[in-house]
Amino acid sequence: MQRWTLRRAHHAWIEALLLAGIIMMAAFLRFWQLTNTPPGYHFDEAFEGLEAWRLLQDPTYRPIFFTGNFGVEPLFIYLTAIAFKLLGAGPVVQRGVAALIGSLTVPAVWLLAVELRRWQPRLPASLPLWSAAVQAGLFWAISASRIGYEPGLVPLLLCPLLTALLAALRSGRTAAWLLAGALTGLGPYTYPAGRLYPVVVAAVLLIAWLWPRLPRSADERSAAALSGRHLLLLALTALLVFAPLGWQWLSNPDLLLLRSRQIAVVAEGAGSASPMQTIVQHTLATAGMFSLAGDVDPRNNLPGRPVFDAFLAPFFYLGLALTLWRWRQRSAAWLLAVLVIMLAPTILSEYAPHFRRGLGALPIVSLLTGLGLGAAWDWVAARLTGEHSWRGPAFWARLGIVACLAASIGLAGRDYFGRWATSPDLFYAFDEGLWQLAQAVEDLPADGQVYLTPRPATHATLAFAWRDGQPPITFDGRHVAVTAPDPQRRRFYAVIETEDFRSRLLLPELFPLIEHHTVINDRRGQRYATIYETPLVYPPVIRPQQLSGAAWNEQARLHGFNLNPTYRRGDIIYLRLFWQALAPIADDWTFFVHLLDAAGQNRLSADVAPGAGSYPTTRWQAGEWIVDEVQIAIPPTLPAGDYQVEIGFYLSTGARIPLPTAAGADDHLWLAPLRIEETP
Repeated sequence: MQRWTLRRAHHAWIEALLLAGIIMMAAFLRFWQLTNTPPGYHFDEAFEGLEAWRLLQDPTYRPIFFTGNFGVEPLFIYLTAIAFKLLGAGPVVQRGVAALIGSLTVPAVWLLAVELRRWQPRLPASLPLWSAAVQAGLFWAISASRIGYEPGLVPLLLCPLLTALLAALRSGRTAAWLLAGALTGLGPYTYPAGRLYPVVVAAVLLIAWLWPRLPRSADERSAAALSGRHLLLLALTALLVFAPLGWQWLSNPDLLLLRSRQIAVVAEGAGSASPMQTIVQHTLATAGMFSLAGDVDPRNNLPGRPVFDAFLAPFFYLGLALTLWRWRQRSAAWLLAVLVIMLAPTILSEYAPHFRRGLGALPIVSLLTGLGLGAAWDWVAARLTGEHSWRGPAFWARLGIVACLAASIGLAGRDYFGRWATSPDLFYAFDEGLWQLAQAVEDLPADGQVYLTPRPATHATLAFAWRDGQPPITFDGRHVAVTAPDPQRRRFYAVIETEDFRSRLLLPELFPLIEHHTVINDRRGQRYATIYETPLVYPPVIRPQQLSGAAWNEQARLHGFNLNPTYRRGDIIYLRLFWQALAPIADDWTFFVHLLDAAGQNRLSADVAPGAGSYPTTRWQAGEWIVDEVQIAIPPTLPAGDYQVEIGFYLSTGARIPLPTAAGADDHLWLAPLRIEETP
């Protein structure tokens, strides 16, 4: 007896050392090169980083559910806020939270496997270690653990939830029921897939109640009797934890389905001919993601890479086959039920397979693969000889099993840090260029005036970079250009040229001596953005074709305009207006353009905010020049002939802005005649 106890303790020490090594490997694969891989700072990450930063800046800001970005669950954001408080705010710290979550999932899978073996002792003794190693080294798990947002919380909390629930069923201990209830209620705070935790719990309990009525393996250990008191304890604890979020959803029902309506196959424009047809197609695609074709989104995967390579796929299918064969055992039925439930989000998404939304299935996938590895390991010991000798076939067969797992982990590391991390697709998938531009703007001289086009400064990636400083003045350069009133101040124009094709042409017209300050290329060597610098003391060159001088309400003066006198039907009228702000404008003015025929009838019109809404009049600064362009498509049905162009402003109430003239007050300005010719 003493010898058996010593041997068991020896094995426990070996398993503990192996588990520690697996956890260290998992941490290495999740934290190594985290400063530059993934690159950039994606909008979704930046949104949550901004919210976490705001939690630290505003003691009164404590939302239960974050309503921006189509709704975001709170748990990860609060964890990020804690990390920001301790280590400082930044993308690497935020991604470190995700990496820590991914690392902790590995021992969580191990604990779940240990609990499964308590239910079914015939499961391989090595199942926990194999499962943990698979969880540590899968490309899917590595990738999901290095991006600074919340999906990784789903598998992390699912494992202790299942462990506590199975322990509660086995032992009947009140503490286990309380823990299972608390984790069930915590699920909706993680990610939309976490809302399936109650479904998982219901499935586990239903199997625990039904399966004893089926023929089962004689060595599967019995559960403690299910009692109404335990179920009530579970439900009440879950409801208590869920209550704050549930009350917010009850008070604002739209928040509950805010994101689901955007991504579900039943959403407008999604899916195939019918939602059911799409679900069938997505189910087949999800089934094929394990060894045929994986997620195509470079944010989630090396596009098309399946979950398993050729080294590990056979063991996953072996474990799945064994589980299907033993479905009458509750341990097998639980694995299959949870796998199906947690794959539902990817089946119901706008495309499948979707690795991020199906992440809750990852621990079960690791357990099934661990089962296949453990079964092969035990079969070798039972069927082959020479287990303890390096000359025996059992030794080499087991070495081959270890080599398959090691080769798979090596391929995952190569594919992630080699192929995926260097992919040109990541430049846009992770807003790498936008983040580089934001940092370049931060490094500009503090005494300069910076303009940005065409993205707004409120874009999360940009806003996070500028959260402590003065953001640039932003406008959409495809419609408008703005320049500072003080020519003695250095002016910089940050132009995202992949989106704004016009500023690159217009700025040299306004500033003939403009210079390139910074150039940002994408990973293919193509120009992404340029920061231009205008020379000091040189004012902008404002040379309209026709001069005006009309001033609306003594707040905005039209210096002049460019307008071709002749167009054909089907053409686009380009009306360029050179404005100068005379005084601050408190209200948003809407600009109108009317084409009046010879009878004075309005035959064609356009109503737009300045800069197509990107630079409203409330942002105009006294002395500033605003070069606006209005585009009006001429319909083919418009009669040819002579027209008069009329322009002006009006308020949201419909009241027009007065325009003083020599003859008295007016509310519009006649620009110039315009002729529409027949299309040849």
